[in-house]
Amino acid sequence: MRNFTLKAIKIFGINYEVVSTPETTQQDDGTILVVSRVRVTLGDRVITEASGCSTGETRANGHRAYNDAVAIAGTRATKRGVEAIVGAPIIEMIIKSVFGPPPVPSVDNRAIIDGLKIELTNAVRSGALEKTEARRYYDSLRPVADNTARILEIQAEILELINTRTSASDAAAT
Repeated sequence: MRNFTLKAIKIFGINYEVVSTPETTQQDDGTILVVSRVRVTLGDRVITEASGCSTGETRANGHRAYNDAVAIAGTRATKRGVEAIVGAPIIEMIIKSVFGPPPVPSVDNRAIIDGLKIELTNAVRSGALEKTEARRYYDSLRPVADNTARILEIQAEILELINTRTSASDAAAT
């Protein structure tokens, strides 16, 4: 994605260059803050932008975290410089025009499954479900963990069964 965007920027006559080696600062929490400076030119306009990234922001460890922080800081500085010189979020426009709008954030299936596990446990404790039934429902969620629609169907089925049995036991108790 980064290389594509940088090539697209060149098409518009925008040039960029790293001004100096990245500056580093040791943080109190043990991470390293990396600051990169990039000079962006468009015709006779020149803008120098800086941006940083902490090694704590990366998903890597050790020396790889430092290298990732340098790359991220450079990318951020380049993006800021390009958008400042153009006066618009041009990079976002390029990405959207080629790849379409970003995907809609998905539902957190893991949270739904965890919530259902609690519901099933409580239903077993209250006597609304047998342990084997609860296990069968919980096991049916694993193969569809990435299928939100199916998880919601199973959730509705479980909650309906629990409510029906709870209502029936409440009616029998009165």
